[in-house]
Amino acid sequence: MKTLKKIIAFSIIAGLILMTIATAQTAFAAEGLADHQFSVGKILNLADGQQQQSYFKTNGNTPIVNLVLTGIDVALRVIGSLAVIILIIGGFRMMVSQGDQTALDSAKEIVKYAVFGLVITFLSYIIVIFVQSLFVTETVI
Repeated sequence: MKTLKKIIAFSIIAGLILMTIATAQTAFAAEGLADHQFSVGKILNLADGQQQQSYFKTNGNTPIVNLVLTGIDVALRVIGSLAVIILIIGGFRMMVSQGDQTALDSAKEIVKYAVFGLVITFLSYIIVIFVQSLFVTETVI
């Protein structure tokens, strides 16, 4: 019976992930590929024949600043996504506890810590945006 519960939980999570991917692909296909193409000739042909300096800087920031900001952005997205997945798992465990108080209590703990994780992720995102506004002229995240 426990393996059946694990299979059902895995199927639901895999279905949610596949639906998210399918939705993103459908949205991308609806926009059309023409919007995502660019002319390489326009980028490589420069008036004075020199390499563009803006290639090495984006939004007035150095590559190191952009790398750090991108790393923070990716980390926050991954942590937030994991917290949502754990929240879904905790809710599913609450539904299948079948009146077992210990299973219900452990599921409540999972949901509580997942919500704490989401709150901490959102607060850290706000802190990053605030600190970034102090040091960087334009917002990259």
